[in-house]
Amino acid sequence: MTTRSDSAALTRENLLNQALTLFSERGYSATRIRDIIQAAGVTQ
Repeated sequence: MTTRSDSAALTRENLLNQALTLFSERGYSATRIRDIIQAAGVTQ
């Protein structure tokens, strides 16, 4: 069973990975928080 802190860590890691991907594709200034959240498949 996954604990809440384990789940939060996985979500955080997913968000960071998606951010790096989008930054490399679009550049930092062209990437919005909303884009990262959507790519990671999480809700705001």
